[in-house]
Amino acid sequence: MKPSKIFWGIFFLGLGVLLLIKNFGDYDFYFPEIRKLWPLLLVAAGVIYLTKNMIARNVLAGLAGFALAFFILTITATIQYFPKKIFSHVNSSKNRSELISLKTEPFDTTIKFVDLAFDGGAGKYIVSSKDTNLMTLRTDRSGRRFTIHNEISGGRADLNVEMAEFNFDTDDTTFAALVELNLHPKPFYEDISFQMGAADLELNVSNLFFRKLRLELGASSTKLFLPNAAVGGSEIRVDCGASSIEIIIKKDSQVKIVNSMALSNFRTPPGFTEKGEAIYSDNFTGVGDVITIYIDGGVSSLQLRKE
Repeated sequence: MKPSKIFWGIFFLGLGVLLLIKNFGDYDFYFPEIRKLWPLLLVAAGVIYLTKNMIARNVLAGLAGFALAFFILTITATIQYFPKKIFSHVNSSKNRSELISLKTEPFDTTIKFVDLAFDGGAGKYIVSSKDTNLMTLRTDRSGRRFTIHNEISGGRADLNVEMAEFNFDTDDTTFAALVELNLHPKPFYEDISFQMGAADLELNVSNLFFRKLRLELGASSTKLFLPNAAVGGSEIRVDCGASSIEIIIKKDSQVKIVNSMALSNFRTPPGFTEKGEAIYSDNFTGVGDVITIYIDGGVSSLQLRKE
């Protein structure tokens, strides 16, 4: 048998076996240091072409095929862990009580509806919904600037927050700034939009009622706490790069998730059912108020749980 046939045969066989081990053995194949060994594949290819010993050529071809399958899995695992690795060392140098207050928008009792657009760069973001003001924005970096526009008319607030300037401190080794955004839970949020680059995002909107929520993210690690659906339903759209996404849903919420991502290491958790290309909460009937989530992006990991 030709070495090329042995190589591809062992490659597909090995890749299939390793994927089965990964799916059923809870094994993630995350070996960041093994990337340095990929030139061994070139060495094996050179030896195969130079040697005339068919036994040695066939053995090396088989080993090279299996090694390539293994390298592919480690690369996908590395992509999955990339967002977590970026921000694993991001810690604010200040206590949260010492964060710099950038802007506070007072709450007007005439406000019944809010449209919110937030545009930020790379960093660590914490968004909560327990403020007595309409909005409070804080950060741990004096060099970060945001422009904020708030137009109130007819009981509706059009709130736009955009990063205008971020001056890097060369003595700061924590890589990314911490930004906290706190929202008032009382108004109804017709439209919420977050646009960010590479980010570690904790988005807790469990106290809000909203119609639409859109997340446009780069490589990111995202933790999303959701409320019950608004009357008439709520829609969430997530468009991201290589990401790790965790979604926490209230126990009595009806949820439908339409996923278009290339997922790695996903298992349908207790309390959910996978049917076709969608994932449903076990209490989903399609009648009443439903949260519908659309997720699209690169190679990512997705975790779902109820609380």
